[in-house]
Amino acid sequence: MRKITIFLFVIFSFIACKNNESKNIEKIIPKTELKSIEYEINKNIITFRIAHNLIKENRQWTTRPNPVRDDLLKVFEEFENHEVLNLIKQCGGDDAISLYLLHKKEFPEFGDKYTISKKNKEYELNDSTHTGLDPKWDLLYKSLHDFYLNANVEPFIEEHLYYYEGAIQEISKIAMDIDLVGKMEEYTNQINDRYVISPEPLFITGGWRGIGPSIKTDDISIAYQLISPSDKIDLTNFSTDSVKQFGYKDKEFIRNLCVHEFGHSFVNASFYNQEISEYIQSNEPILTKKIKEIMLQEGMGSLTGYLVEHVVRLLEIRIASIYFGAEAAQKERDENKGFVFLAEMENKLIDEFEKNREKYPTYADFIPELIKVVKK
Repeated sequence: MRKITIFLFVIFSFIACKNNESKNIEKIIPKTELKSIEYEINKNIITFRIAHNLIKENRQWTTRPNPVRDDLLKVFEEFENHEVLNLIKQCGGDDAISLYLLHKKEFPEFGDKYTISKKNKEYELNDSTHTGLDPKWDLLYKSLHDFYLNANVEPFIEEHLYYYEGAIQEISKIAMDIDLVGKMEEYTNQINDRYVISPEPLFITGGWRGIGPSIKTDDISIAYQLISPSDKIDLTNFSTDSVKQFGYKDKEFIRNLCVHEFGHSFVNASFYNQEISEYIQSNEPILTKKIKEIMLQEGMGSLTGYLVEHVVRLLEIRIASIYFGAEAAQKERDENKGFVFLAEMENKLIDEFEKNREKYPTYADFIPELIKVVKK
């Protein structure tokens, strides 16, 4: 496996934060002496992104350029009719495809690396008479492996390692300075075995994008995040010889996006809980027309997804408030006006969670209370 990995070791001193809100946290959460963030590129993901970029789609916006994307459209033009493009469209969301590919051995190897949890229902057959993994996912993996070999993807990746390495240097400098993982583990009192950040210049977006897939097995928990360049940095008209920046030297962008995407690893698993699932299902039918319209404006097709994003964004706000100051937290609130339950959730979190950490040792322990803001 070709991997770029940088270990950033951080020793937590637990010096009193400027904001007095953090003092209650220090009394409840045991000290952690060492934590690391890893930085990787994954050939499965890059190969998928290359193929995804070859799909002809009618978009309302122009995909933002960067040196890697500009080159791939020229190099792989002859593979625009490869069968993998249709399989990608059949499998739907690219976040689900990314998580699936992270469970597989990295190209040119082939096979399973991790077992997909049965909690990830999107990979299972919907037919009540059959169980197990939907065959379309294995077809996608086999076809993508074929694309990797026949389109000669390996030399393209090697040629563009300079860009991924430059991006990693920019991200790692910011992440190390502000110790994101340490702050999140301290506040939530939850941990993952590994945290992995991958720069992703090949997201199809007219602005910026990030996703936070997590691998959860009986043996290991790995929080990944794939993040695009910042939309505040123009990467137009750069060539291999002239690239001086890689789109990630934006402290606020990295801080907010990293907290958000790693935040999913602390939150998503709770929504597989039967009690939480049943509560959401019982309340979804009685949502007002106005809230349904707001959900659609935010790109949310279900109440479950809408509430997951609430709880993750709430974590962003509290991390900002406690560790980065009131102004940073208010900016987070202002940018998330489309999540209408956030204010009530934050009040509950402050009054019932942050003041009762003995009763609610982890952030996940309080999620069943947070979702009660949606009432019948």
